[in-house]
Amino acid sequence: MTATKWDHVNVYPTLESYVNAFKKLAGLTKENNGELLLCASGENNDQIFEHAERKAHTYALDGATLVIQDPEYLGKVTETTEDAFYFTIEKKGTIIGTFSTKLLGIHNVENCIGVIAMCDILGFDLDAVGKAVASFNGVKVRLELLGKTKNGATVYNDIAYSPVKAKASLEALRSRFAT
Repeated sequence: MTATKWDHVNVYPTLESYVNAFKKLAGLTKENNGELLLCASGENNDQIFEHAERKAHTYALDGATLVIQDPEYLGKVTETTEDAFYFTIEKKGTIIGTFSTKLLGIHNVENCIGVIAMCDILGFDLDAVGKAVASFNGVKVRLELLGKTKNGATVYNDIAYSPVKAKASLEALRSRFAT
């Protein structure tokens, strides 16, 4: 779970009803012998962590404001270029790999840390996972690179459907294309 920031107000009229849905999901994960991974900086994730009947795994990006302390997996950006973010991930203080993503935005680096952490928990080969993450172009209409105009302007398509998501998209574009 990346965050349980109140969303889908047409289905969940209150923050409490929204968080309770995630608590229920955490309970179902336990019942089905699944693994639960929470972003340690995700808004309201501390409530899910406290509710989990067994220890959930946690991850975070170094420097993030944490709602769950001492994440099991901690990612650290080591280099930012025009084309990619490069980062390491530590598991309980030991580096498990160096990775990269061409996705825009520090929020996507944090998402990649979560993906890699879950793959590690499930026993996947992290070299293969790293190659997959590095080659992932993102999902349609979420900062989707469409190409360049004949005048050289880069064109992205994004359908950020909430103010929080729109803000993250704009911050991602500003960080990559600072003027």
